[in-house]
Amino acid sequence: MIPPLVGLTVTAHEPYHRALLDKLLPRLDSGPLSGAELAAERLPEFERLSVMPVRRLIPERPRSDFIQDLLATVTPQQFVPHLKYPSQGLSLLAGLYLIHDCLHEGHEIAQRAEQAGAKTSAPYWHGIMHRREPDYDNARYWFRRVGDHAIFPEIGREIGELLSEKEFAARLRFPRVLDRRGHWDAMAFIDLCEWCGTAWDERAQAAARLQEVEMRLLLEYTCRAAQAG
Repeated sequence: MIPPLVGLTVTAHEPYHRALLDKLLPRLDSGPLSGAELAAERLPEFERLSVMPVRRLIPERPRSDFIQDLLATVTPQQFVPHLKYPSQGLSLLAGLYLIHDCLHEGHEIAQRAEQAGAKTSAPYWHGIMHRREPDYDNARYWFRRVGDHAIFPEIGREIGELLSEKEFAARLRFPRVLDRRGHWDAMAFIDLCEWCGTAWDERAQAAARLQEVEMRLLLEYTCRAAQAG
């Protein structure tokens, strides 16, 4: 399950969820909300994250002061009430910054998360940050450190479904983003992002849809890691 505050933060572009966060934030100053308090607010349950808004491959700027203020206020322990691995909690916070285009903050916290021991998620978020910066050679360095990540098969399955749509594949116009096993090829995706550059044409928009799948599934993975290791 996705902790409610994580799900709300991801979907904060929706007015209902934004209103819930506005209501909850003042009460978080005194510490994490209990399960009973969260239930009393009738917060939505998130078994999986819904599809997120598509973000540019290279963000122009963070889109929301509200999100920046939220992420600066809420601690990993508040995002994940049953946090078992604090380093993965930091990695989760880095991911939330990065999916909302806050590259500087995401970079800083990803570094802290890896130093604290989040070896399965923080380097991945770190690589995404450099890819979106863009610093493609630095991104390649970090994805070499990521290696053959456990989430690659799951990303590959969802992206394989997208690529089966002829119209989508025609817009992407790129030879491969999956390897021979059907797993996500993160290095090939860096090549695609470099090819797209700063453009926002149909190919870049299709590539950004792939990026959405990658970041959403990595965020779910990081939630699981924070709660179960």
